[in-house]
Amino acid sequence: EEDPRTQARWEAWSEHWSQAGPAALAETDRRVPACDAKRTTTRQAGYGEDERYCPPVNELWAQAWALTEAIVTTLDRDVRATGGRLLVVTLTDGTAASPADWRRKSLARRLGIPHLGYPEARLRALGSQAGVPVLTLAEPFSDYADRYNAHLHGFPNGVVGAGHWNREGHWLAGRLLASWLTESLTGAGVRPDDGAP
Repeated sequence: EEDPRTQARWEAWSEHWSQAGPAALAETDRRVPACDAKRTTTRQAGYGEDERYCPPVNELWAQAWALTEAIVTTLDRDVRATGGRLLVVTLTDGTAASPADWRRKSLARRLGIPHLGYPEARLRALGSQAGVPVLTLAEPFSDYADRYNAHLHGFPNGVVGAGHWNREGHWLAGRLLASWLTESLTGAGVRPDDGAP
């Protein structure tokens, strides 16, 4: 059974995000960061975990992005060949979806970038170019986390704010995905109270 407080959060937040979300995504895409390669290369092999938030800083990252884009476009071609339609959804991590805005800003400052939105912006651009709908969850997750001081990753018996989505993270992802799929497939969104207990 759904917690009424969580339902109230969803209703208030979904109304806020429906108005603020498109502008936030457009601003993220407009300010695609350029990483400072000297500050981001944290591992000898060049695959520092935090480098995922930056444009490719070396050949290994350029190859990783080229492979990712080739997989998405090949998968889209194969799905279309069978009469289907590819939809892409990105996931979040504990830092990008932290209710502590200072964590995101601190990491971005350490990396020499204005924000952590590069991967989502790049995938949205690929989706736009290839005609593949892309739902990115980092921005709405961080907005929701900030608004309600909610940790969407981790568990009380482990590390709160890190690792796998917790109950509220799964709930938010499910709501966002249901609304997006309904709109993408039928042209009609899900009302925030659909399916409420």
